[in-house]
Amino acid sequence: MANEPKLRWEKHPISPYWTARLGHIHIGDVCIRRDGTIGYTVTGIHVKWIAKGYGDVKSVSSGKRAVERAWRAWAEKAGLVGV
Repeated sequence: MANEPKLRWEKHPISPYWTARLGHIHIGDVCIRRDGTIGYTVTGIHVKWIAKGYGDVKSVSSGKRAVERAWRAWAEKAGLVGV
């Protein structure tokens, strides 16, 4: 979608943690846990009934895609993107 606001990913300087932001708004996170599993969560927007907002994935890139997928679904429902 051409006019969709894009998320910016920031890596935490010390821990294996990535944060998705839209401007100054925190949208979601991807982290590698101590046991080596990877999880994601969308906390900056309420996605219940629209998209899956949390879960376990096999890679950091899969987690980022999951957060971006939830963001796109929410943005579409909120009318922030052209249909």
